[in-house]
Order: sequence, then structure tokens, then C-alpha cells
Amino acid sequence: MADNNDNCDDAIRIDQNALLGEMGNFTGGTRHIKAAGYGLAAPLSTLRLGQMRAEKARAVGRYGADSAVAKTRDARLSAASVRADAFDAEFSRTLVDPPSPDPDRAQAGFHGRVVEDGDPRPGLIVGAVDDKDEWHGHTCTGERGDFAFSSTADIPLRLMVADKAGAPLYRDTVERTYVAGQVVWREIDLAIADDPCDSRDGGNGDEPEPQPVTVPQIVGLAEADAIATLRKSGLARGDRTTRPDEDNVGKVVEQNPEAGAEVERGSAVAIVVGISTQIRMPEVVGMPIDIAKEKLAEIPHESIDIEEKPDPDKIGIVLAQSPEKDTVVTQETEIVLTVGVADRLVMPALIGDKLAQAKITLAELGMTNIETAEKVDPQRIGLVVDQKPQAGKNVTPETKVTLVIGVAEDRPGEDTRERFRAVIGHMVADTRFTQLEMSRNELEQAFKNRGVDKTSALRGMSESQPQDVRTRMELPTLKAAKLLRTLLRAAFKALDRG
Repeated sequence: MADNNDNCDDAIRIDQNALLGEMGNFTGGTRHIKAAGYGLAAPLSTLRLGQMRAEKARAVGRYGADSAVAKTRDARLSAASVRADAFDAEFSRTLVDPPSPDPDRAQAGFHGRVVEDGDPRPGLIVGAVDDKDEWHGHTCTGERGDFAFSSTADIPLRLMVADKAGAPLYRDTVERTYVAGQVVWREIDLAIADDPCDSRDGGNGDEPEPQPVTVPQIVGLAEADAIATLRKSGLARGDRTTRPDEDNVGKVVEQNPEAGAEVERGSAVAIVVGISTQIRMPEVVGMPIDIAKEKLAEIPHESIDIEEKPDPDKIGIVLAQSPEKDTVVTQETEIVLTVGVADRLVMPALIGDKLAQAKITLAELGMTNIETAEKVDPQRIGLVVDQKPQAGKNVTPETKVTLVIGVAEDRPGEDTRERFRAVIGHMVADTRFTQLEMSRNELEQAFKNRGVDKTSALRGMSESQPQDVRTRMELPTLKAAKLLRTLLRAAFKALDRG
């Protein structure tokens, strides 16, 4: 029995590593394309994180917090949260218009954001000052804490942040000289910045020298651990890029500045994260089918087909998979899982059920090869009076089933044209027919157009669900379908009575 899984989860999953890597290459005029792409994907990233939190909670509730399933989902959630933070940082960066310094006027450009513990700080003054605290260019931060300005180049400068009254909130501890035409991105987090007064020269000479921070070794660490290590050291994560490295997927493979370098507190450390260029099929054999599907939702695939194999000791467990473990998969890959089921299906007892209910019972077992026949039984009109195979017999989903339905009397010539027109005549004569808002000719034409040209077809429609009648006849409302079915039943009841 095939189960085509369209994996709705896949519609809201995004590969943040790939997105960050690919969109990080956009520059110049394509910056707005980059921002638009991030903006469209950001809500999906947020929704995916919410789903992962819910999946973790379900795993804890079902298997316990110490179970392998719960721990695996917790690890995936942690990694996804780090990627989401990086994703948000890159998104914020795309929203800041870069400055256009004039090299001919010996200008350098500065742009970035001012935040405090990750939250934007609007309405602050950001600029570059010399050793006498004279401004060489400044601006005010916007609603997102963003700033962009041009300043004098080729002289030692420090970036400074001040409130509206001019009181310093942050000042670089080290002076830097920028070259004409250079454009620098900075994200200043006031929550981890040193006291701005500590970076000022002069005074009575008793002020302590700013203590530099030693850049820790983060190469080889998982990205989440690397960022946590930087934060503990008073540093921020800088630019994030990726490169293929099958042996270090998800780990930092390069950092700048290198480990051991002395930098000012709050400085950013750029990282390069290893990614895989090939996505491989995981091992799901031995897993419950619902867990296997969740695991496979994390890789691209066309569909998942479920095949069943009798194995009473491993009911609901994946017995085999195709492709095999470590096979490279793409969006076009078709996955087939063989799942253990009970070693036999047993034919249910259907005698006494209505035809529609009997068909539902069979469909739940995967049995759709059904034929119907009739037998005179005035006491059980419309009910199953006999069945083949009999209840309790071993069957398969492909077994042909015959259901015998009770009718009031023998009806020779049931499918004659005269009998068909007699049913239509009884319907039209019913005072309720006018509620269908159609004439007799229109009704007959509608039946003809949809292949309802035998009395047996009309009788089958009278025994169908209203939604099935509506779909087949293309009726505008379910109410109309119910009325049509009622009129058919009344007509057959009248004709069956003779």
C-alpha cells in the first residue's frame, strides 16, 4: 500500500547554511535582492524554529527528556537557533544602506548597527573622533539601530557612540587609520562594550590602560559552541561565510583574527563554517515509521512510498529502505520504505451495515476492489445481506470483495430507459424539485453530461454521501446535493412499492 507523503514540513524548511552562503555573495546593486530574499525567508525560519520546539516537546513527553530522540531534537534545535541568529544578523546587515565615501576627498565610510544585548538602539549619535575627541563625521542611528556616514581618512580615528546629550556610551579602545575609499561594517553591542571613559587618553595619568582580549581558539568547534565561546570572551561573531568541507560540516574551519591575537573587547571575529556539498540518505531501518518520516523531512526528496511486509514482531518498524544509507539524494529522489505489518488481514463482518459504511470499513484496510449485487430482502433494504469473502477469512488489499445489498423486490429491466425516465418523473413530480432551480430537461442533460444514464447509476447516487453527489454533479452547494439525493431516494421508494 503506497503512502505518498508530500511532507508539508518541507514547504516551510529552509537551508539556512546554504542561504547564508549564497546570499552572502550578493554585493552592490544586488543588495536589495539579498534583502528581499532574506525578508521572504525570515518568517519561514521563525516558523520552523517554532515547529522544532514543538517537536522537541512532543519527544520529551512521549519518550522522556533523557531519550535519544529528545536529545537529538534538542541538539538540532540548538544548532538551528544559532543559524537563525546568524541569519537575522545577515538580514539586518542588508537593511543598512552603505555609505559612498569620496576617495578624491580622502574619505572612508562606516556603516553598521548599534544594539544592546541584541536589541537595536535608535536615536544615538555615532561618529569617528580623533585623539582630541573632535568629530570627523557622524550621524544618528535609525529605528533598527542602523547608521552610515563618511569620515576623514588617513588619520588615526576611533568610533564613538554617544547619547543625545553627547555623553559617551562607547569608544574604540584602539585608534585605527582607514584608507580613502575604504568602507567598514561595524556592529556595536553596548552590552559587552568597555566603559567609554577607559579608552580616553590624558587625565591625571592614573587611568588604567584598557585590557586587551585574547581571541580564543574556535577552529574545530561546532558553530554554536564557537559563538558561545566568543561571547564568554567578550567578543562578537563577525562575518560568516561557508566553504565545502565534508570532514567538518557545521564546524568552524577558519577564523579571523586567529587564536591568540590581542584585540579590544567587543571586537568581531569572522568565521568560516564547513558545509556539505552533498546531502546523503540517513539510516532509518529499525526506526518506527513516524520517527523515520520526521528524520527524512530534513533532506530533499520527491516522495516517500510505503511498502508493507508481513512481520508480526516488527509492526510499524522500517525493515528496509531505498536508497541505502549514505546515498547522495536530491529533490528528485524517490524514497521507498518497507514497513512491518501483521502477517494477515482478516475480512471484517459487514452484514447489516449500510453500503457506504461497509465501503469505509474496507477502505481503512486498504481494500478498494469492491463490487455490489442485489438480493430481494424487504426487511433489510439498503443494507448488506451477504458478503464474499466471508467474515474471518484471510485477505489482502487486492482481494475482490462482493457486497450483496437488500432490495424490496425483483426489478426486471432495472436499467431500461423506461425505468430511468420513471425515476426522473417521480423526482420532477415531487413538490420539492423546484428547490433545485432547474427544469426536467436541464436535470436530464446534467445526468447525461456526467455519464449517469442508467437506473443503477441513479440508485448508487441515492446511496452515496452528499459530498460525492455534489462532486459528481458539480452542484454549487452541499444543500443542493442533499436535496438531489433525497429526491432520488423518494423516487426509488415509490417505485419499489409498485
